[in-house]
Amino acid sequence: MKLKKLSLPEWLLIAAAVAIMLVNAVLQIEALRYLMWGLVVVVVILNMMFETCPDCGKRVRNHVLVCPRCGKQLIEVEDFEDEENDENEF
Repeated sequence: MKLKKLSLPEWLLIAAAVAIMLVNAVLQIEALRYLMWGLVVVVVILNMMFETCPDCGKRVRNHVLVCPRCGKQLIEVEDFEDEENDENEF
């Protein structure tokens, strides 16, 4: 899986996870370890849900046909129709 460019909120979540990891190294509190891994999982899920527009760089949800900021077509209509036909075959 290739990670996309991270947004500022994702970087902040990673920084919070690292800070919690450092605090947990000193305090040895089990709940902090779970909190840290929860933040990491949230960043991965956010990264999978969004993609970056190649023209303007805005983060948009996956499977959006057109970028709301610049209007660039992100998914070819033919590709989208092929996916629908594949789903209907089953």
